Amino acid sequence: MGDPRAALPLEMVRDAADSHPTIEAADALIAAAARRRLPPPNVDLALAVLGMVTAMPEDGGEAIFTPARVVGWLAHAMEEYDDRPLRFVPAPCTWGPVGDGSQPETGSATAAIAMASAWPRFNESTL
Repeated sequence: MGDPRAALPLEMVRDAADSHPTIEAADALIAAAARRRLPPPNVDLALAVLGMVTAMPEDGGEAIFTPARVVGWLAHAMEEYDDRPLRFVPAPCTWGPVGDGSQPETGSATAAIAMASAWPRFNESTL
């Protein structure tokens, strides 16, 4: 399926720039990925192509990406408020026997901190 946000910006850059080595490289990359049945490009590739073709400053892509990402997060949050009960509410949990005093109470801030500190850490050896 891919990222539907990538197609239009790539098409617009192709139309505006006629021929550019970056566009040719991106098209070759997209074709190679398709031959290997890898996912289609995402919006990050489209933004990188736009930045290279238009000779944006090095941090120019971030100036476009960041507000767009924030708008997306806000849109998702607004959708969540209409979805009762909320879909993404973490469930409280405890470890060990309940009520013996050795573990934090279910749903307490202490339980949340304990849960976060027990979460597995990822590093290069686990990837």
